[in-house]
Amino acid sequence: MESDNLGLNIVFMPSREVSDLAIVQCSQIAQDNEVSFKLDGTYNFPHVTIYQLIIPKKNLEKLIQTLSEIANNTGPELFEFTKYEAHEGFIGACFLPAEPIRNTQKKIVGSVTPLREGRNVIEADSNAAKSFSDLQRGIIREYGFDNLFEFYNPILP
Repeated sequence: MESDNLGLNIVFMPSREVSDLAIVQCSQIAQDNEVSFKLDGTYNFPHVTIYQLIIPKKNLEKLIQTLSEIANNTGPELFEFTKYEAHEGFIGACFLPAEPIRNTQKKIVGSVTPLREGRNVIEADSNAAKSFSDLQRGIIREYGFDNLFEFYNPILP
């Protein structure tokens, strides 16, 4: 049975130079290690997640329109590398969540959250959220996702 919902990942896309470098490094790591996925630029693209959400399919056009308007009024963001880190089954490049990046995230989340119509990627009372603070669980209840605002950790897998 086909779902009436879409799970989506709104992302920052790196420059071609950064993307190509990430794909090469991922391929090198995958030669000597077991990996669950590999960046290839065809099916798995280098990216930095801004917001994961689930929306009803009927809201897809409105989501695209909203994101297009924001993208047309937002310039490129500069990411400052901090470290490499193993994170939820992959190795990623971590970046400083600078204020302009946080502001872009806030703008996007504030604009598209109503399109979720209450659907959540993660539930605040799930096992995955047991170790989260009350503030983090409140963010999950309101926005359906945990990697937001003061808890935002930009990672390029």
